[in-house]
Amino acid sequence: METIELRIGDRRTLRLPGHRSGEYGWRAGGYDVAVIGLAPGGAAPGAPMALPGGATPSHDEIFDIVAQRAGETPLRFQLAPASGQGKTPLATCDFRVIVLPPWR
Repeated sequence: METIELRIGDRRTLRLPGHRSGEYGWRAGGYDVAVIGLAPGGAAPGAPMALPGGATPSHDEIFDIVAQRAGETPLRFQLAPASGQGKTPLATCDFRVIVLPPWR
């Protein structure tokens, strides 16, 4: 588990590896929305949009973490199908986010 340390007002961009199938995407959960905000950034810049023959390429996904209040929260991403309620994720990625006051 990686630890991310921020100060209130800081912003950190995370880049998570994509999956070849456009059906799968990263979903975030388990975090305290009072401590951090999370905004999906979509595909990484420069990622190809389609391959010849209509195949979907693997592309990284970008998420922005915004430190909102001092505290600590877990943050878990799961790589799962968009329609996959109840399906086992292909991968998980866990972080521990610590937000410090601006003066510390």
